[in-house]
Amino acid sequence: MADGGYRSADVAMAIQLLQHMNLRPQDLIDDMASVVGREVPDDGGVSTGRDAPTFAEIVPEVAGAVPSTTRKAYDAYWKKIVAVWGERRLDEITVSDVQSLFEYVKSTVVVRRTANGGRSAVQHTYNALLCVYRYAVGEEVITDRQNVMSRVAKPSRSHSRRHGLDAALVGRIVEVASSTGNDPALDALLLRLHLETACRRGGALALRVRDLDSEQCLILLREKGGGSRWQPVSPTLMAHLRHHARARGACDPDSHVLRYHNGRPMSRVRYTMLWRRVGEHVESVRTQVISAHWLRHTTLTWVERNFGYAVARAFAGHAEPTSNRYGVTSTYVKASLTEIATAVQALTGERHPLAVPEESSAARAEDPIVRTALADFAPTGVSVAAGGEHRSAFGPLTGAAVAASPVQVDTDRSAAPVDVDMEPGGVDGGVYMPEVLVLLAEVIGEDESGIVATADLADRIGWDPKRLGQALWKLNIPAPSPPRQRVGDQRRASVRDIDTIVAAIRSWTRSR
Repeated sequence: MADGGYRSADVAMAIQLLQHMNLRPQDLIDDMASVVGREVPDDGGVSTGRDAPTFAEIVPEVAGAVPSTTRKAYDAYWKKIVAVWGERRLDEITVSDVQSLFEYVKSTVVVRRTANGGRSAVQHTYNALLCVYRYAVGEEVITDRQNVMSRVAKPSRSHSRRHGLDAALVGRIVEVASSTGNDPALDALLLRLHLETACRRGGALALRVRDLDSEQCLILLREKGGGSRWQPVSPTLMAHLRHHARARGACDPDSHVLRYHNGRPMSRVRYTMLWRRVGEHVESVRTQVISAHWLRHTTLTWVERNFGYAVARAFAGHAEPTSNRYGVTSTYVKASLTEIATAVQALTGERHPLAVPEESSAARAEDPIVRTALADFAPTGVSVAAGGEHRSAFGPLTGAAVAASPVQVDTDRSAAPVDVDMEPGGVDGGVYMPEVLVLLAEVIGEDESGIVATADLADRIGWDPKRLGQALWKLNIPAPSPPRQRVGDQRRASVRDIDTIVAAIRSWTRSR
């Protein structure tokens, strides 16, 4: 109040002084313009003292300053803005110009099965413009008063058509995903991860080896907005995540967990191909354009119905409210990690180390929507079946492999769920072919035989040569002795006998 009073008195005194000198405020502005040699706009006495940049000039600066995720989201809309307003300055745009741009975006939107009349495109255009103007104000190339977006009403969001799925449909989706495609093990693990944690795609793709806390069965999810949270998971999911990462070449703590057969980290393309393939077998998926985010709706709906809103909010990782719109009480009733773990325990039917003991908790979760799909989770068994289909016939054996005795199945080792070289057993307790043999079966040609360098085989499956040699040694698959010497090189190279490896694969295939 005191500062405002002093300011008012100063303004009144300045006005009296100007009147006494027979001057107007604009006279001072014009005089300043003559000093700097150009016209100063009449913006009520508020100006940066320099021309505002054009959109063609400022957009590349903004794109280089924002995070990559923001740049990827707004890039298409920035290009459209530059195409329409490229040579116009930021301070020339009016509210009616922005509204006209929104109508133009609506008329040029690409119509897809999920289209909502261009409303989503308008929302993204608004956010893209807002990002540009906020950057310009922050860099002081325009003033707050020149920021037209402060006077543009934010477009209303369209109502989402997503909803929780019923148990039968979820079971059908999991069945198709885990029995089709070129990597059903990855697809089954991916769906289990989304169903059990309700994580977003970004959280799954960003998962690293160091984010897996096997002792407390927690994973660290990094999702939108740069936020992160610890999410409880079942011991089964934890074991499969750790095994999957190690078996596919995750060698250091910063390595991605979800990987393709060749060891490359999984990308968003896998989601597109997965749901397109499931849609070919399940009509509802194709008609309603169901995606991984629908699984998030499904799990969170189940959690809310059985454990209440506070637990569902924490389970989803939603941001805490920044206002008291929903009452101050929401600040004090946040769900704890123990409550989330208890929900995971009820969801999966597995004891969680952080959860309230089942005998102490209320008997809820009488209708577990997603539990049917979780109970049948056995991606590794499906992966072995797929590997067997890829290599059902290897042709006649040659060389030393003819006399090679069948490889004995070490059932104790193969049953270990987290051994680096072995596929974990399925729910039926069966013995499955090791991951390394599944990968080799896919890359060895049917007419291939003889000696090959270990480094060459390792490169085909995306493994380190030393790790491949150790994996084959653990499976009692010997290397030819002595190692071969390269032509013109004094060093000896590690080699493998293709026929011996093929014999081992056939032995495991017969033992299934």
